[in-house]
Amino acid sequence: GFALIYDTLDFAKKFEPRHHLVRQGLAEPKKTARKQRKERKNRMKKVRGIKKAAV
Repeated sequence: GFALIYDTLDFAKKFEPRHHLVRQGLAEPKKTARKQRKERKNRMKKVRGIKKAAV
């Protein structure tokens, strides 16, 4: 398989993507309510392009 090896835990926390840290127990996952996520998704479907970032 594929692995990334860091010298220290601090380097791993600095450079590793957040979702990898959450999987390994080094960071807390985002706590967003399911209803909020669904409402945001449906609002994003109504706009195009870079305006989605503002929704």
